[in-house]
Amino acid sequence: MIDETLLLQKRLQELAHKAEILHEACFSSFLTLAEQDIAAKMQLSQIYRAYGGYPEAERKILCFGPEAPPPICFLHIFPRQAKFSQALTHRDFLGAVLSLGIKRQVLGDILLNGNQAFCICLHSIAGYIIEQLQQVKRTPVCVEQKTSLPAYILPQPRALYVSVASLRLDALIAAVYRLSREDSRRLCLQEKVFINGSMCTAPEYILKPRQIVSVRGLGRFRYQGEQGTTKKGRTKTMIDIYE
Repeated sequence: MIDETLLLQKRLQELAHKAEILHEACFSSFLTLAEQDIAAKMQLSQIYRAYGGYPEAERKILCFGPEAPPPICFLHIFPRQAKFSQALTHRDFLGAVLSLGIKRQVLGDILLNGNQAFCICLHSIAGYIIEQLQQVKRTPVCVEQKTSLPAYILPQPRALYVSVASLRLDALIAAVYRLSREDSRRLCLQEKVFINGSMCTAPEYILKPRQIVSVRGLGRFRYQGEQGTTKKGRTKTMIDIYE
């Protein structure tokens, strides 16, 4: 059986070595949070930078070597006739693009606004998607390349105030997603929780203000800090939750 972790480590080591030898920027494909965590724990010969197209991006490419524009672009996908469009979801857009025979690692995040989406992808595949993507679900679509993401498409967090008995990570996850403490603890132990892109398997971890927590399968939130205490002695906290 192929060890995907070893293959990723080898690929990143090769990129770092190539950047060091050639003194030029070398880029990875888009990495998941788990893959970014693997990279962060490696002893690589080159410092790298991560790009995802916008600050809160989940999927990112790594750049080794000197500063250079990342080879990513933004594709605006929208119905040809909006009034006849079906209700389209993230899964619909992703499935339509992958059905073209494209591998997931060339695609970054897909951001939705109503029935339109912006797909972040490697520049090398953009032309193929523009030419080949004709419909999403059964809705005919147009695809246009843009130079940046419009402000309206960027995730807008919703302020949420929760009270917790403890500032432990598992307590906050349980409060935000209305889980039992045991269920949130299990998510940490199952390696499904990431803090600022790094995996955290310690349920007892105490979050610091402005840290972003990603919980696989549930979503993301930014911990903003304490907001006082309730009459029952619980700690009031402010959360920015991305929906």
